[in-house]
Amino acid sequence: MRAKILGAKEADAARDNHPDRYELLTADQKESLRIWIEMSLEPSEEGEPEMCSYGMKHLFETSPIGSYIDNGQMKGAMLAAGYEPSSVGPASTFNWGFRAREAGAKTKELAAKIETKLTALMYGDISIEDFLFTVGRLGRVDKHGYKWVPIWGDTSRARGEYLELGGAEEEGL
Repeated sequence: MRAKILGAKEADAARDNHPDRYELLTADQKESLRIWIEMSLEPSEEGEPEMCSYGMKHLFETSPIGSYIDNGQMKGAMLAAGYEPSSVGPASTFNWGFRAREAGAKTKELAAKIETKLTALMYGDISIEDFLFTVGRLGRVDKHGYKWVPIWGDTSRARGEYLELGGAEEEGL
């Protein structure tokens, strides 16, 4: 009887740790995870300590945009974000290591500036031009190798629409 119970627990653990469980999340949950990964993590170099899926799951859950997810859903989210596992636990079921680290100070600084600008834009304290100028830095790699990632979608389309509506000249953005 005891072997049957352990077998069931092992089967449950394997199921809850499979990256396909990511597909069970709602579109909003997937978007929250995508934004969290892009704002909170960046690729790390070979040889640096890796982050494990279980630890990242807890970091996400305690973040302001976080919610409960299981280990498998975090694995799937990391795969969807383009991270490949650098180490995989027994039978590909438990904690996976990823070459990722918490976002650097420059990335966090830019994210904070964008959040401040977005809030100011929402309250009408700044123009769309000022906001687009700040967001326009996203998606580029700076001289230090930091990748600025688009966290609110394709800003080039918004910029184009703004210019078509008689906004500022391209050079002014």
